Amino acid sequence: MRLFSPIALLSLVFSGSVMFLLDFYGVWLSFLSHPFWSTKANLIGIGIGLVVAAILLWMCQENFRRLLISSVLTFLLAGALFSIAIEAKEIFAASYAENRLAGKVWYFSFIGMIGTLFAAFSLSVTCLLAYLSQDQQQEW
Repeated sequence: MRLFSPIALLSLVFSGSVMFLLDFYGVWLSFLSHPFWSTKANLIGIGIGLVVAAILLWMCQENFRRLLISSVLTFLLAGALFSIAIEAKEIFAASYAENRLAGKVWYFSFIGMIGTLFAAFSLSVTCLLAYLSQDQQQEW
């Protein structure tokens, strides 16, 4: 039994590339992050997301349904962290940078959102590629 299938490794590389491109083109700056810590938070989030995605891909190796459910749940978790980050950002900005707790919640929920988005992209790409391949039972 292999540790990872080639499809899973391809999805990890693709997800990392997407996350780097999102940071490079300033997508995070346009709606959610602070320019001072955007790249640093993206790199930390990618590292966390890589570990989470690798663990989930290893756990879902033989089961397509489990992979699909994990993909949906990570997207839901990313959405929840996105809403927490937006709310904390508004509270922090309304307090004129006086509310330190809101600033920390904004920062850490943004990192968590990047990590879960990385894992969700990786799981969904793996799920899509496994579904499109005709040899689902042999590959997984």
